[in-house]
Amino acid sequence: GVWDGVPPAHIEDALFYYSRMHEVIDGNFFFGNPAYIEHSKSVASSFSISEWMAALPLAVTHSWAVTIIWNNIFWPLLTVLLLYFFFRALEFSKWGSALGAFFVLLQMILLFERPVIMQVPYAAFAALMLVGVRWLKEDTSKNSVWLAVVSAAAALVWVFLGGVAALMLGFVFVYFLWLRDWPRVRSLLKIGLFSILLVLPLIVLQAPLLFDSSYHDMLMRFGLVASHIPSTDAWYYGRWLALLGVALLLGPHDY
Repeated sequence: GVWDGVPPAHIEDALFYYSRMHEVIDGNFFFGNPAYIEHSKSVASSFSISEWMAALPLAVTHSWAVTIIWNNIFWPLLTVLLLYFFFRALEFSKWGSALGAFFVLLQMILLFERPVIMQVPYAAFAALMLVGVRWLKEDTSKNSVWLAVVSAAAALVWVFLGGVAALMLGFVFVYFLWLRDWPRVRSLLKIGLFSILLVLPLIVLQAPLLFDSSYHDMLMRFGLVASHIPSTDAWYYGRWLALLGVALLLGPHDY
């Protein structure tokens, strides 16, 4: 059944994201903090436009059920399509790219089914990887603009994804600086500056939160300590992925 038109939550934080999406539909585009009445009209501590995008079906249909079904179908399909082109950019065959994208979908299907707005950042992450590889293969003006735009969009879609984009650009910048590939270094500087310019409205919007008494507590609880970040897994498994990445960068390459 439903309660007041809201489908039952499958996980603990689902109603939190339902509330943020509902605030967007009600016209409160910065959706405050629905968990605390005293912060209901303030800017959200972790503002993103993912709620806007996930709430579009709700604005059209006024149905939570349709909204959940749409988000659980559209965004996974878009992510798989982007992953397919990502593998193609890595010069996998068509069948290999299709199987690779399908395998990733199988690994993430439970994450896609969560009734929150994370389906949107997953698609944005796939787009970020795609444009990043295309820029590495060919540093054209078109690829540079796409990399800058998608990197900025990543921060707007999800603040932690923006951090991933910044780290990616930073590591690649250091790598080409080490190689003394000055054309690439200059290109990355332009991409970074353009990305910062595009994301400047978010920086201005979020800047006052640094002086909010509850922001530091929120950051410590949700962003650094009691979050979904798998610290143990990141060490036990992530270190091998990091070493593999270093080996690929230092090994033979065509670009």
